[in-house]
Amino acid sequence: MDKKPIQMIPVFIIAGTTASIMAGLIFFGLDIFNTQSPLFQILVYGLVGSISFILFYLKRYRDSIFILLIIFLLDMFIFNFQNPLNRILYFLSAVTGAFLYARYLFSGAGHMKIARPLLLAGIYAILSVFVVLILSLVHHTGQERVFPFINMPIGFLIGLGLGAGFELAEYLLIRMEQRN
Repeated sequence: MDKKPIQMIPVFIIAGTTASIMAGLIFFGLDIFNTQSPLFQILVYGLVGSISFILFYLKRYRDSIFILLIIFLLDMFIFNFQNPLNRILYFLSAVTGAFLYARYLFSGAGHMKIARPLLLAGIYAILSVFVVLILSLVHHTGQERVFPFINMPIGFLIGLGLGAGFELAEYLLIRMEQRN
């Protein structure tokens, strides 16, 4: 893709976030818009993942630190600073997944375009398991054996939606480039 970064940013953010939300709507319905539901993370981390991915892909690391810090503080404010450790770990998992995908897999697995969304879905699923495992150990829930796998499908779905959105964004940018 030879498009200028300023043209790439909104396309990747809109496509990634929209695809993540659509995947959530298909599997879970309107419950993803309920801020009291754990499914709301599909919407939040779809947006965070999209913004993180394009900033890391364009190697805008300084910008990403500032922008992601602002988004994190906004996230904390929206949820009245409840469960700060939970919010920090989930936020870091979304950012880490986007970083790993942008840095190592998006360009590196360019020949496997169909599999790239599944790779991102796997990354997000694994990171979700780690986050829930850490939180269950910290909060001593007594469900350390089973509990971590409850959030895995949500992480998988977020990653799958993001990956499909990024593929769509890449396709749209190539088509726009061909027209010009």
